[in-house]
Amino acid sequence: MIGVWTMLRSIPQPARITLRERLIPLSDIRVVLTLLTSLFAFGGFLMVYTYAGWCWTG
Repeated sequence: MIGVWTMLRSIPQPARITLRERLIPLSDIRVVLTLLTSLFAFGGFLMVYTYAGWCWTG
């Protein structure tokens, strides 16, 4: 742990990025549609997995 601490101390810190700069990609509709597709897909998988587990065990 001490070795990691001494080695990482010498790495320069990256420039600070504001929240506004981090959210700029959300202004592109393609990014928003991709995130929504992923949200609905994973939500659907979770719903099916939960329902199947409930049906098979109980």
